[in-house]
Amino acid sequence: MYDLNDIYEKVLYQSLGPQVKLKSASLVAAGNHNQGIRIETNDGNFFLKLNFDHEKDILNKESQGLDYLRKNTFLQIPETFGCGRVGDYNFLLSEFIPSGRYQLDYWETLGYGLADLHLKTNKSFGLSDDNYIATLNQRNLQTSSWVDFYIEQRLEPLLGKAYFDRLIPLDFLKKFQSIYQVIEKIIPPKNLPYSMEIYGQGMYYVTQKVNLA
Repeated sequence: MYDLNDIYEKVLYQSLGPQVKLKSASLVAAGNHNQGIRIETNDGNFFLKLNFDHEKDILNKESQGLDYLRKNTFLQIPETFGCGRVGDYNFLLSEFIPSGRYQLDYWETLGYGLADLHLKTNKSFGLSDDNYIATLNQRNLQTSSWVDFYIEQRLEPLLGKAYFDRLIPLDFLKKFQSIYQVIEKIIPPKNLPYSMEIYGQGMYYVTQKVNLA
């Protein structure tokens, strides 16, 4: 078992160089797979995310995701300073954003930010790199058809995994796949800029229409 202070010091050294020294560390969040640590140093505070039982590049991909978000939204996204692996731990070191006082316009601002983010466009659907949804591998092969992308790289991989892991029966799998033929009718390509509004409601409507329940 590694000395955690030694891990923190190595993360700081790899990410910020020898001039940044650890003062203290405190746990701020923990789950089944990850730990969130507030790192206090002579150069300010940082947020460290650690995990030790996933793919070695999982937090590298999370760092890339944060960078993509920061470039495409006015919402505050933490700056990242380093990611990689120390010992058996994957790590991601980022800006520490302390909790603030509740603002009356918080939810309105967040809503505008998410809506604006979903209005961003690109020449194709997908991404230059594959990444993860939670801890599951997620393909992002770029394609010109949003329906093909959504079915082949989002729905089918998760549906297949659920079936082969015996989480759903075959009849449910087949009923769910019957959604595919009506997806484009429910959410036609011309409506994609407004997908934020119908993201959840549209799929709920489709699933009810084919009677998955």
